[in-house]
Amino acid sequence: MNALPYDRDRFDACAAEIVANTRELSALGWTPATSSNFSMRLDDRHAVITVSGRDKGRLGADDLKALRGALSDALFDEQAEAFARVSKLAPLVPNALVVTVAHRAVPPEVAGRVGGAVGLAHGDRAIGVLSGLNPDYLADAAPYVDPRVIPHFAPRLPAKLLIPAAKELLRRRDYLTASRFVEFATDEHIVAFEKAIDDDEGIILTGVLVSDTAIMNDIMRAAGPDRSQRMARSAAAGTPEVLAALLSLLSRIDPELAKPAVTEMLEIGR
Repeated sequence: MNALPYDRDRFDACAAEIVANTRELSALGWTPATSSNFSMRLDDRHAVITVSGRDKGRLGADDLKALRGALSDALFDEQAEAFARVSKLAPLVPNALVVTVAHRAVPPEVAGRVGGAVGLAHGDRAIGVLSGLNPDYLADAAPYVDPRVIPHFAPRLPAKLLIPAAKELLRRRDYLTASRFVEFATDEHIVAFEKAIDDDEGIILTGVLVSDTAIMNDIMRAAGPDRSQRMARSAAAGTPEVLAALLSLLSRIDPELAKPAVTEMLEIGR
């Protein structure tokens, strides 16, 4: 299979660093609103650059998609025929055998790219296979799933399957990948995630990359005032990156949902 003409992990790292830095600069008043553009060198031939006309203090997942969307679409469209052929074989192979072969012989990058096509065509089978894969493997494969498949497939996945992989993504600090799946979380997912995941910094740094404010409103509503205040304390005690991310997140969600965290931060600052 052909690969992207640049290092994907390097791209994700640059994009995340740009978002974190622009939030901090905006909070200091050094890059007001939509002024300026920022870039980082990827390699000798490629660079990551912010899109124009966006508030640099509120860059999120949409802006990162804009940076990489065309290249990502081109990659998956180019391989669509091969993925379709693999998908036709899916009903012929038992789930247990697929799981065994995947763990032993299929690189997670390949599984992620093929898995999207198989998931759309054979949703029930795909859920059965995913249930047998370990969280490390799922977390390895998740960054390589076609972003266009996620809205159609992620809502069908049971929360008990997603939570272990989500915890592993947060442990790795792969907040960008986690945010792509959070973007399309169902009410069941949101309630289950809030109960099962106690990584406040991870939730903050993932949430700020979620472009759908309605989803973040639902998450903060499920979290409740006590969890919101705890997140504020975690951000205040954490790095400037986490604090800037929480401030950006609070500026986007409904005021009544932001109030407990804002009040807690004001108390801490006294």
